[in-house]
Amino acid sequence: CGGAEASDDLPEAALDCEISYTTGGISGPRVTLVDETGDVLFDEMIRCPEGVSMIDLNTQFSGIQAEAYEAEAVFDLDSARKPLAQYIGPDTLLIGHVRDNDLHALRLLHTNVVDTCQLFPHPRGLPFRLALRDLVSQHLGKLIQTGGASVGHSSAEDAQMTLELVRWKWMNRYT
Repeated sequence: CGGAEASDDLPEAALDCEISYTTGGISGPRVTLVDETGDVLFDEMIRCPEGVSMIDLNTQFSGIQAEAYEAEAVFDLDSARKPLAQYIGPDTLLIGHVRDNDLHALRLLHTNVVDTCQLFPHPRGLPFRLALRDLVSQHLGKLIQTGGASVGHSSAEDAQMTLELVRWKWMNRYT
């Protein structure tokens, strides 16, 4: 990302994308960025680029309905990166769950990341990954993603919970 003045870059932020499937590969139809306190800085629907069609909004997980996507997706990927670059610089610690999917969906390369999948590895090892809702329940004692297939996930809540998990891990690193 980058491109913003160094003084604008956040020291840390959490990013979450809902994932969909298009004729151009995986995409992030909703992107949310929260600052280190969990305040939402960016939460927008992202439309497909010209010549690419949506195959599956993955509504059972994303909660994004086709009608809402059509009405609210005003940013394309390039125009979404500009406001994100106001906050994410090369030194920003970017936190999230399954970071590689989100960065791939945004077509971004960022090397200063913390992925809760790596902080809390699955007991059976890769390629298995623990679900964010299970990690949050186990370590933070909170329930998230309870809306089911009709509601889907809140990318803001998911981003906020990854921040809390990283802080929990830091505070409990010697126990």
